[in-house]
Amino acid sequence: MSNEPPDPGACLQSGHPAWQPYREILRSLPAGAWRQPDLLNRILPAGVRTTGELAIRFADQASLIPLPYEQRIADSGIVSTRACNLHDLCNALVWARLPRCKAAFNALHVTAPRAGQPGRRGPRRDAVTLIDESGLLLLSDDRRLLGALREHDWRQAFQALRPSWIDRARMLLCGHAMLEKLLDPFKSMTAKALLIHVPEAVLRLPWSRIDGIVAEQLLTGAWLRQPRDLSALPVMGIPGWWTKGQQDDGFYADPDVFRRPGSGWVPAPLLAWPDPHA
Repeated sequence: MSNEPPDPGACLQSGHPAWQPYREILRSLPAGAWRQPDLLNRILPAGVRTTGELAIRFADQASLIPLPYEQRIADSGIVSTRACNLHDLCNALVWARLPRCKAAFNALHVTAPRAGQPGRRGPRRDAVTLIDESGLLLLSDDRRLLGALREHDWRQAFQALRPSWIDRARMLLCGHAMLEKLLDPFKSMTAKALLIHVPEAVLRLPWSRIDGIVAEQLLTGAWLRQPRDLSALPVMGIPGWWTKGQQDDGFYADPDVFRRPGSGWVPAPLLAWPDPHA
């Protein structure tokens, strides 16, 4: 895929359901914003800050002295952004939609314990890297659906329980690399999902509320301590997400995409939405 981003109109016209939570932001994107990273600051909600209370702002990488990417954000609030770069444009969109989760990712990147060997990041930072690049938040009040996804029972999750995806589940890509790939989807795309069981009322909350609560759970260490806490999920199996053909029996019979786990595999945990009265 070229690093020359399409204009916002092309993204809006992609029609893929995964882009739906980002379309409002795309409509407000200033013309030429991918060519001038400073313009991306206009799509940030008011008051977006790091966990250290520094204002977040995008700045052209070419104008900055070299520093570690995550440490620069933590120390100054500056998100180093390349001009004319689709990956960085998608990163800015996620900052605009999930600012508190992105701030939590950054805090965990710079504070998570390192592994014992030089150059190793440690399990929590590895997990944060995965969700930051390829993550999916999946909320549902249907334990059967979440259980089937957790156990990689794809026929049960995507076919037998297909109606649950319509009104009992909500999804949001929080991985900017995955968002970028969805401009040209391919069948084997696999996200790293947080599977979250929620009360039915949570499914009606705005993403801004969900963003804050998920971020709190990440920062307290209640969720996401290691990569295995994320569940591999072939996202083209989600009803309506494969836009290049039919999602029929033959589609789901593909063992290269919808494979069952091998021996010794341990499923990711099913996360519980925090009780506000606890």
